[in-house]
Amino acid sequence: MGDYNAGTDARRGLVILIHGWEGCATSSYIVSAAYALYRQGASIFRLNLRDHGPSHHLNKELFHSYRLTEVVNAVAAIQAQFAHAKNYLAGFSLGGNFALRVAAQHHAGIKLDRIMAICPVVDPWNAMHGIERAPWAYRWYFTRKWKKSLAKKLALFPEHDYGATLKSARSLSDLNGYFVPNHTPFDHPEEYFNAYGVSGAALTALDVDTHILMSEDDPILDAADLNKIDAPDKLHIELLAHGGHCGFLTDFRFNSWADQRLTELFK
Repeated sequence: MGDYNAGTDARRGLVILIHGWEGCATSSYIVSAAYALYRQGASIFRLNLRDHGPSHHLNKELFHSYRLTEVVNAVAAIQAQFAHAKNYLAGFSLGGNFALRVAAQHHAGIKLDRIMAICPVVDPWNAMHGIERAPWAYRWYFTRKWKKSLAKKLALFPEHDYGATLKSARSLSDLNGYFVPNHTPFDHPEEYFNAYGVSGAALTALDVDTHILMSEDDPILDAADLNKIDAPDKLHIELLAHGGHCGFLTDFRFNSWADQRLTELFK
């Protein structure tokens, strides 16, 4: 589920954008990137992951980040419906993690000419602790957003019956302690988070040009996690001193250098 905008220059190809955790197709960073690419003539598809945006009613089962197959299938379906000679994929934060994992198996019925991951989650277990270590606003934001999403899901599918747990939870750790063993294939949070990381040999099968953009001052993600990747020749990493988490703002009008880099790489 998402939004498609046909570009004005077929040579620019199709760009599929994936938002971060608890974002959606209309998140400001997604709209900003889409606008920058669309101005260059590209066609854009902004994909909503399960239980993000207005998608909660489409599936009874809850979203979790190990659900890679349905994202691969979504990319294949988008490309089949909106065929272009050139195909690109970009993701932000958790969406960047998904983009990298899709890239590692892009032979599965999809075509990709280039991928870009902006501040991708490399080590999810470390990233979750990063949120807990970050300024309180980040902890408050993600806890509030996830609880709101889970409440919306529960209203649509009351048989999930986790209302009491949702009401008593005060942190992401509280939520994960219930959520992981009850709504993922894993028994423990650390096992779940490690299952969808892209460190180690997870990306060694990459055979398409892939770029990672990260910043050293990201308040959530530790840039040192990049050193945990067994990087193949097709993977290129750009580490900037400043940029925050998916921001990379260049001025007080909130223009983003990440948008500029996307338009350069996806020409």
